[in-house]
Amino acid sequence: MLKERSNLALSILLRKLSRIVFIDTVSCFKASIDNSRISFLPEAVIRPNKKNELKIILDIANKYKIPITTRGSGTAATGSATPIKGGWVVDLSSWKKLKIDTIAGIAYAQPGVITQKLHKEAEKKGWFYPPDPSSS
Repeated sequence: MLKERSNLALSILLRKLSRIVFIDTVSCFKASIDNSRISFLPEAVIRPNKKNELKIILDIANKYKIPITTRGSGTAATGSATPIKGGWVVDLSSWKKLKIDTIAGIAYAQPGVITQKLHKEAEKKGWFYPPDPSSS
């Protein structure tokens, strides 16, 4: 039952967003692992470019109860970017917008922003982002 539901959801997703859905072995393996070196293969890797694509992905996944693992740059050493329940990996590594609001003291970073970039941008504003160099 789960496999049938999953196949149907993937088929619908491929019809709507085929240019951003990858089911090949290489793409799935690359998305199956982070610096923890523990691998769990997803059924698909999806690389949305726009918020409306992300909405379509999440709507389909929710309707068919497909597990979603979001992925930024995949540099974590915690296993947090590995799809331990299978399903789909939503790869947001190309989402790299970064804005630092010096009045509010907040950085707004999309998932593809790596810690080193955040640290450098904070330094330009005279700030220090403490997690570095441990996350570089």
